[in-house]
Amino acid sequence: MTRLGFITGLRTEAAIVDAASETLSQPHRPLIHCGGAHAGRALAGALRLIEEGAGALVSFGIAGGLAPKLASGSLVLASTVRLVGEPSLNIDLAWRDRLCARVRGNFNPELGGIAGSDTVLQTVGEKKGLFEATHALAVDMESHVVARVARDCGVPFLVVRAIADAANATIPDVALVGVGKKGEALPLAVLRRAAFSPQTWPALVRLGGSHKKAHDALRHFLGVAGVGLAFE
Repeated sequence: MTRLGFITGLRTEAAIVDAASETLSQPHRPLIHCGGAHAGRALAGALRLIEEGAGALVSFGIAGGLAPKLASGSLVLASTVRLVGEPSLNIDLAWRDRLCARVRGNFNPELGGIAGSDTVLQTVGEKKGLFEATHALAVDMESHVVARVARDCGVPFLVVRAIADAANATIPDVALVGVGKKGEALPLAVLRRAAFSPQTWPALVRLGGSHKKAHDALRHFLGVAGVGLAFE
């Protein structure tokens, strides 16, 4: 049986995978790496999961919306990983299609490209620019580096993402201190910064709500699909 390796940016995303795996025996549980929303750490983690025995890789977690039609909580199964000025990176489409068949009737995921970025896209203008350059549905900070590892190591690759901040949403500067190097949430750091920027409070509240919708969608999706994601 092929053991899956999940790469996430946040501990909360990793916890969803872990909870969905709790009834499995240890040899059948997926391997998980949380990179702390950092492309370099995601790259190192993906390589380590391969060394530990992962035979397929999954980029799993929340994403920023690029396509205007997608609301917070929308589920995206990527068809390709797109980069500005570089060739697209492949997804295992047969695997993705099996997964779509598995969840049919419970989920109608969006299928399309996902863009990779080494930095957070905070503004509506940044998202619009990347959408126009790539026509991708969403953007995250792990999929592009994990896709390269999968390609170079010759293992199947899949992207499962839920939209958090939609294309018309902004991410205030104070929110950027909210994630530690190991993907842990740092709410007190955000609150300390926000105390001096009350104008950011409405955006922070909206961001918190959109993150909850995205996490709920991921949790529900794994509950329907199973943590094996129809690989075999």
